[in-house]
Amino acid sequence: MSTTKAISQAERSSIWMTRGDIVLQTENTQFRVNSDVLAQQSPLFAKMFELPQPPAETEPSVDGCPVIHVSDSARDWENILSVLYSPFRVREKISFDLLASMLRLGDKYDLSESKSYAIWRLRAEFPSELATWLGLRGGFSKIAGQVDGTGRILDLFQLAWQFRVQTCIPVIGYCCLNEIPMKAILDNEKVRDDGTHIALPALLKAQLVIALEELKEAQHKGPIPQELIDSIIGTFTAEAAGSADHKMLQDLRACSLAARAFVRPCQERIFHTVRLYHSPHNFCVRGSMSSVVNRTTQLADLLAESPHLAPYVKTIHVAYPSGIPDDDAGDNYLRALADIFAALTAVETLQLQPRAVDYEDLFTTYAIPRAVEDAIFGAAACASFRRLVFTRTRFGSMTDLEDIMCAAPNLRQLALREILIFDEDDEHETPRVRAATCEAPPVLDAIELRVAPSHFYQEALECFRHRGIIANLRSVYFDEYDDLILQTNESTLVEMWMIRRHGQDVRHVGTGMLEALCGEIATTIHLGLSSNLTNLYTGIQHIRQAMSTHPLFCHDKTVAFYLRDAGLLYQLMSDIDDLLAGERIHPGPKRVPIIVGFQDRDAVQRVKELMPRLWARGLLDIQQLSRAQYDAVTRKYRCRECYDD
Repeated sequence: MSTTKAISQAERSSIWMTRGDIVLQTENTQFRVNSDVLAQQSPLFAKMFELPQPPAETEPSVDGCPVIHVSDSARDWENILSVLYSPFRVREKISFDLLASMLRLGDKYDLSESKSYAIWRLRAEFPSELATWLGLRGGFSKIAGQVDGTGRILDLFQLAWQFRVQTCIPVIGYCCLNEIPMKAILDNEKVRDDGTHIALPALLKAQLVIALEELKEAQHKGPIPQELIDSIIGTFTAEAAGSADHKMLQDLRACSLAARAFVRPCQERIFHTVRLYHSPHNFCVRGSMSSVVNRTTQLADLLAESPHLAPYVKTIHVAYPSGIPDDDAGDNYLRALADIFAALTAVETLQLQPRAVDYEDLFTTYAIPRAVEDAIFGAAACASFRRLVFTRTRFGSMTDLEDIMCAAPNLRQLALREILIFDEDDEHETPRVRAATCEAPPVLDAIELRVAPSHFYQEALECFRHRGIIANLRSVYFDEYDDLILQTNESTLVEMWMIRRHGQDVRHVGTGMLEALCGEIATTIHLGLSSNLTNLYTGIQHIRQAMSTHPLFCHDKTVAFYLRDAGLLYQLMSDIDDLLAGERIHPGPKRVPIIVGFQDRDAVQRVKELMPRLWARGLLDIQQLSRAQYDAVTRKYRCRECYDD
């Protein structure tokens, strides 16, 4: 076919600029474009357009525009021209085809910006740093569409090799070996969307074969460095700390199957914290009884089949039913629970709370069923308990609680959250029959009291038969001030936490806090605040007025403030700055950490501006945490989806 006939029969593409001055033709497609646009992006085209051109009447043309033949695919030119004429397109995810076109034509015609942008996207998806690559678990962020499992990863591997993107080749090659069987690679079994088979050059196939053999040899030659294992597994678990992250567990299982060196550390992480109930979201205990029974029996069966897993369990959460069904399900649950705690030998933390069947149950306390208590605290596992956490649990008397504690002689930390003791209106509570003495009562070094009202503490804690249990505390955490705790532990207390609940009245806290801030009790004080606390400003002013008689106010103490919401910035920060760094305060606190628990990119700068005195003295230590981090550091235990706090 003559050139003139080929030009006349060619189809016009969608890229046809009415003010264009040249026509590019490839295959059977024409593109009318502006030579200035091509010259601006490509030095090669710029030099070509500067060359003397033959007379127009001697050269084929379309609509008066000279025709330039190029040998590339029409699809590649349509892709690259769409980028040149619509540059904002590349700010979003781009397709694999567009990425490939930018590399091919960018390299051939010296379209440096297009090629560089494509390489940047490749490096972003396949970074050379291990920690960065492990963090990309949510799919591609720069390339649209699915690549994993489709065979397109082989095309990416060939592109990276062809255009010398050296830093990406190892990662993409590993992905090829991880996703596609070697036989499928060698036999060209993977097919593109257009029906063509993906056939790598023989050199690349050979490289993948060699790499696969070296990987297999490395797995059997010696242990993977522990630092690498910790880095990989730590990356998977860092974001999921304190939550039931099923994706994280899947990733760890995948690691354990990938190489024998990962099996033990992955199992340690997977089984470190176990919940004997299904959790729809963080901290939530709402659900059916059947999920509790199923999860408990599954773990019991697993520990029976694989007893080596038992030492990995360090924390266990039990959401006991308010009443044990008198049927096979109830019997199976109790039997499985007893088997679990008989098998566990290294549990350090036990968290107990009733299972909430409906919304009202979230605000109701339930006693631990006798059979559940016997299954747990009658087992040898109690010897390893160092921390007990009771939430929404009802005890008939303080003696009941103390007897449970005595079953764990190595207990060092106790947390009581919304528990109930001395319920005089409950006539149906079955009294416990216990031994009158405790041979080796534990000695606590930390206690957490999240119980209202404040007068509960003294009435309840004074009923301990062994007062020494709470007379050697180094750390206390409460949301209501308590004289008994502080006076009893005046010589040992190092750290005090007071994280207030939403809506609490703080008018009675001022006097007690003044004593803690001025005396020798505790060298570190943590205060959690929110803007809806009642009488918060009044409490601050009360401390300000009374501090004139205390020359050593906050002397050599670390006083940390935890800000839950932005309202506190303007309401409180200036007053705290004056309170802790005013002219009459000398020498003042040792350090003042400000922990910001809300997302505001200007929050850190605002704290500096609102607290100039503390900032000038170099005492401020400002940290901004994510919501999950803030919940963890302030020991949040209520489900956000279930509670309005």
